[in-house]
Amino acid sequence: MRNLYLIIYVLFSLNCFSQKQNNVLDWKSEASLNAYLVQQMHQQYDIRRESFNNAIKSKTGTISYIRNIQKKARSLFVDPIPPSPLNATITGTIQRNGYRIEKIIFESFSNHHVTANLYIPEGKGPIPAALIFCGHEDAAKATPSYQQTAILFAKNGFVSFVIDPISQSERIQLADQQGRPVTRGGTTEHTILNASSNLFGTSVPAYELWDNVKALDYLVTRKEVD
Repeated sequence: MRNLYLIIYVLFSLNCFSQKQNNVLDWKSEASLNAYLVQQMHQQYDIRRESFNNAIKSKTGTISYIRNIQKKARSLFVDPIPPSPLNATITGTIQRNGYRIEKIIFESFSNHHVTANLYIPEGKGPIPAALIFCGHEDAAKATPSYQQTAILFAKNGFVSFVIDPISQSERIQLADQQGRPVTRGGTTEHTILNASSNLFGTSVPAYELWDNVKALDYLVTRKEVD
């Protein structure tokens, strides 16, 4: 009987100690942190929405709002990069019916290489040009919808230029010794690179904007382009 009482006492004691000592929510980092960040994001959106709605009530408010946004944009996309030559090379050409595709590599700044495809229609120039932006697809310029868009431009008399964004297609920045990505995808790599860029007062969007500015500079060098 004494042994039975001892067992009951031990089990009761363990149950007491296993219960939470404080009446608080469980900490689940993978859920709690995300919920907190989403909450902060929505609060910022609410402030922006209220500011916008107040601004568009008058012409003066609208103009002031636009100028304020422009000022903020300039501070985010400040040009921290010294001018450098494009050092562009054509690594290959693919001939198609009514147009050709040139495989291009250029430097948006020193030793920072950008891979791209240039779609050039047949005929004499100079002709209009279009710079096509890629979304978050890992294949970037090789994504079928982007290829189809560039082909449509070319078949209608436009030179079209599609560049790979940072962390996508041929521009993976974080890779193992075999060149394979070490992150779960381009957006994850964007987040990691952006955090480190912030320490230097810049950002991945600023570098991506600069890549596209230099892509326009490259188009200007082509004799086919008006």
